[in-house]
Amino acid sequence: MHNIFDEFPNARLGGATYQWVNKSCKQFNIIFDNISNIETPLILFSGEDEQIVAPSSHNDFIDELKSPI
Repeated sequence: MHNIFDEFPNARLGGATYQWVNKSCKQFNIIFDNISNIETPLILFSGEDEQIVAPSSHNDFIDELKSPI
């Protein structure tokens, strides 16, 4: 993690632990593997000046969610 923070200082999240980041990232695989099973309507909000989450990731998620099965 120290090497990543040295290379990408904006990735510092303050209190996030390696375990938290690792498990969060693994959830993305689970969500995308099961995206066709999502039936609940949802709204995804993105911060205009977001520094941590890439807005393109939100766009990818919405595009995948809207794509035909």
